[in-house]
Amino acid sequence: MNNFRNLAQSKKRIREKFFDIIEPNYIFKNKSLEALVQYHPTKTINQVEYFVYRIKGQGKKILFMKTVDYDESTIGLNTCLENYFDKYDERKTFLINIKYAFREAISNGKRENYLRENTNDGIGICEHCKAKTFMAIDHYPLSFKKILSDFLLREGLKLEDLEYIRCMEDNIIKLKDLELKSKWIDYHENLVSYRCLCKSCNSKRQ
Repeated sequence: MNNFRNLAQSKKRIREKFFDIIEPNYIFKNKSLEALVQYHPTKTINQVEYFVYRIKGQGKKILFMKTVDYDESTIGLNTCLENYFDKYDERKTFLINIKYAFREAISNGKRENYLRENTNDGIGICEHCKAKTFMAIDHYPLSFKKILSDFLLREGLKLEDLEYIRCMEDNIIKLKDLELKSKWIDYHENLVSYRCLCKSCNSKRQ
């Protein structure tokens, strides 16, 4: 842990040393990462067997960790670093997770059909730059943020008032209120339309 001097430099160093150069599905070990993950604010980490990057969701490269007696699960190194430097923001993490739960709820509807019809195993043509690569499925013209904001306004709710659950067996965050989840799916599916963008173009439009 002596290599971690400040938060910004440590995040940059982690990205350059691991994320940028280690190929997906390559299993590796690292003593510094094993020490770092012990600082995760919400997970109790047992003995680490290995780390591995997997491609998940919209072609995203995500770090997984295998510990003794448990299956692989995701681990956020930035979250560990933030806690190590006393910069961890519990509210920020909650908002990220509750928004993820709303996204998870609508992941198997129109979005999956659009992905299947407009890509070949996730590879397609970006509607903006015309590059052929892994696609991100973008809400358009109404953004996900706009649809969710309008839904919460209609229901008289705030994100901070809601709850999510973490399903450990498949490592997915879901909305706890099933009635709210059903209302959200119906509302979202009636409004949404999509387009294919490459990851670069999609990130510029967030």
